[in-house]
Amino acid sequence: MLPPAMPTPANFEALRELEAFVQLSEGARVQLAAEVAQALGDGWRSVTEPTAAAAEALDALPLKHDRTDLVFHVVPGGVFRMGLSEDDVAAFELAIESTGPTKKLLQRFERISLPVRTVTVDPFLVTPWPIPHDAVRRISHGRYRRDTFDRVGARDLAHAAGFRLPSEAEHEWLARDGQQLAFTLDCVTSVRARREPRSRFGIKNLHFEEWMEDDWHPTYEGAPTSSAPWLNGDPRGVYRGGLLLSAVQSDSEYVFGLAALRFPGPRKGPDGESSEASKILLEGIEEDEDPDALTRFVCPLPEWFA
Repeated sequence: MLPPAMPTPANFEALRELEAFVQLSEGARVQLAAEVAQALGDGWRSVTEPTAAAAEALDALPLKHDRTDLVFHVVPGGVFRMGLSEDDVAAFELAIESTGPTKKLLQRFERISLPVRTVTVDPFLVTPWPIPHDAVRRISHGRYRRDTFDRVGARDLAHAAGFRLPSEAEHEWLARDGQQLAFTLDCVTSVRARREPRSRFGIKNLHFEEWMEDDWHPTYEGAPTSSAPWLNGDPRGVYRGGLLLSAVQSDSEYVFGLAALRFPGPRKGPDGESSEASKILLEGIEEDEDPDALTRFVCPLPEWFA
């Protein structure tokens, strides 16, 4: 078996930087998809007839993983500011009539989404939508039958398939569409225009609750500046998303559409009780039960792509 092929220098650089990637010609993208599939080895191939999600996206690059029969989209890397920034809050206040309760809620999330930091995102592959229940049953050989999980089940499914869950940084990069969008895929504008939010990468349903690969850390103090999952923390885990766009009743609910928002897994202390410090920090955010959270898979690219 031949060793994986190194990508060509021009495409290598383009995959590392979103700005360069979007400038690639159609021919260069076809070549890049083939190179990525070859580098990943047996069982991967470029998709010649894109899925509907890819066909309507500007910069979708789909591949097929034959063993799981799943489609993944290649996502180029780049650099962005991660966390709930002053610009995000200002964008919220411009788009939404801010009230006392919404300001208080934003302040709660600011406590767990700071300090804002610069993160370098490595290119990666991700399923364009959460794994549906029929694929869950097939991949797990019937061990799991639903498409929602607790954190242990979500990670178990992904790892057993040879993948992992998205990191918080990867999910926020997707939610910001590789740019500094304050709202996940500009959801406020999309919903008011009565259209589905669109990702330039062809990624769907980022507003739903999804488990991340990361452990829970109460703030970003000491967080890595790479997009790798941040482990060695609280095993309760962390999930992202939580806005059902089809059921928005008031503008104040768009707080939960902010791309930087994050949530801890449920209480896991003795008898389900959190420490006093955690109770203060997570007041109004922490839940007693696991969310009905979905899962999607990420496949990191070989190190020489990063």
